[in-house]
Amino acid sequence: MESEKPEKKKICILIPAYGNIPATFLPNFISFVVKNSKKYIIDVTVREHNPVSKSRNELVELAMKMDPDYILFLDTDNLVPTTALDNLIKVMEEKDADLVTALYFQKAKPYLPVIREYKLGGFWNIENPELGTVIAIDGCGMGCCLINPRVFKKLEYPWFKFNYETWGRKRIHLSEDLWFCRNMLRAGMKLYCDASLISSHIGAIIDVFEYMSLFKVREDLISDRNDLMGMIEQYTGENELEVTQKTKIGPTLMKEEWEKKSPKTGEEIKKFYKETKNYLYDLGLWHMSNRRQFDIELVDKIIDLKPKNVLEFGCGIGQNAIMIAREKMDVTIADLDSYTLKFAEFRFKEKDISYKVWKTDIEDMPPDKKYDLILCFDVLEHLPDEEFKNVINKLIRLKHKDTTVMLTYSPGKDVGGVPNSHPMHFDKKEENTKLIGKLLKDF
Repeated sequence: MESEKPEKKKICILIPAYGNIPATFLPNFISFVVKNSKKYIIDVTVREHNPVSKSRNELVELAMKMDPDYILFLDTDNLVPTTALDNLIKVMEEKDADLVTALYFQKAKPYLPVIREYKLGGFWNIENPELGTVIAIDGCGMGCCLINPRVFKKLEYPWFKFNYETWGRKRIHLSEDLWFCRNMLRAGMKLYCDASLISSHIGAIIDVFEYMSLFKVREDLISDRNDLMGMIEQYTGENELEVTQKTKIGPTLMKEEWEKKSPKTGEEIKKFYKETKNYLYDLGLWHMSNRRQFDIELVDKIIDLKPKNVLEFGCGIGQNAIMIAREKMDVTIADLDSYTLKFAEFRFKEKDISYKVWKTDIEDMPPDKKYDLILCFDVLEHLPDEEFKNVINKLIRLKHKDTTVMLTYSPGKDVGGVPNSHPMHFDKKEENTKLIGKLLKDF
């Protein structure tokens, strides 16, 4: 007697189509369906609605009427590997999982994996998962995602919903897929990512090779950021949630404090920068996000220059100075005798890294008479005219014939096209531009 063939599993593939569908999606999808239809019963349903949450909810309602074994969500900007079904089902059965996603990457810098962990009241990117592994997650996109139908029987309708929520002082948009994942978590369900299965995200310029080449860069960033956040917690006495929430809106806190105190005179401006605590959060966000690549390339350039001593004028929280001092260079940090400078010193001492300090408002000149390298980043635009001139003249006196000066200067209150985003910046003046030229010219 012949043994009965096992019954094929029924897979409902759900595609929320919206906008233009990339030309590369269709041949990839047809190939995927043809190759998998020999092993599975495949049903494909497409819906186009705006918002996409409406499409997802309607698609699930239709799928549940078919009593499927599994539901597979695919987005039209994802290319799905032929083996995706086998891989995802295998993980789901081995882990008794409720959801398993393939791994794909965001389309915009820094091209992070589209998987999340839930902590401190919100979703955070899992930045550096190890490829080839299966990892527990708390949230993901629906680009290539297998879901057990029991999920939709247990959760209340609507399963997908866009939501706006308050997190600390920040208003956040919670996407429909993360809203769904959070409800799964609250119901005690299990979510996984098969990081051996890569679904190419159309429009993302990063894939496996690029991801692996940047692994160490991301690893260093995570380590440095965790270290900085921990130091701020220690220094301020605030907990992780407070520091995280304030850092997320650091620039806003600085802007609001400036507008509230509205310093006008040179002494009032100096007093503001000496006393403000919000600079820790503002600069923390700056150095661990937009400025990160600049900082890395800066240190590489300085290593090539081989300076015997370095002055960072306007060192802020000391991020550049610490990165340079790690390379065994003689570093002087310079700033007002402020809350921020004390934090920079605190970091050096905690790390047991040698440094020198110049408190520019109470000490006329720094410990060294001359410097091989002088750094002055994002400082000069904060100075009123008289102080601007004094600073330039002091820095000129610290040069010798082979001194290298590196600086950035961003005058004007409208930065990045955002009106009055930096009210503490002074406007550009021809006289000040000439003074900068004097500092930069050959000795």
